[in-house]
Amino acid sequence: MRSSGGFKRRHLPEVTAGSEAGVKFAKLRVSGSSQPRPVVKRPVDKKDIRKDLESQVDAFLREGGKIKPIERGETGLDRNKPWSNPFQSGQSHEPPKERTPVPEVLAAIDSRKQKESRKVKNRGPKKVWIYDDFGEPVRWVWKEG
Repeated sequence: MRSSGGFKRRHLPEVTAGSEAGVKFAKLRVSGSSQPRPVVKRPVDKKDIRKDLESQVDAFLREGGKIKPIERGETGLDRNKPWSNPFQSGQSHEPPKERTPVPEVLAAIDSRKQKESRKVKNRGPKKVWIYDDFGEPVRWVWKEG
């Protein structure tokens, strides 16, 4: 198999000896340097996942497992309860538990909250438009805050 660019991929020998435990290094000679360089793992892509799933299915079949074919349109939901919610966590028939009221706890929490006092700052004079009878601005005047 050839990769793009016409070059064949070479697998480099990995050596686990390094300054940090668990970091894999490959010995490369780059322009006369013999310093080990960390190997960068390529991210997992769809091909890798597909190959992994295929190998798991093959191992299952080799051990004597069988795959039952399912017709198109079949579902795992019960036909007798077509509108039941499959994601509902409590499928039991127990009545819901009553909640215990705790008004004193809520009152204590509310009392600890600090109410912000809004101070109105006198910002000085304000520019206000004066309009004529037709709603058109005539002039503006300064009014105290």
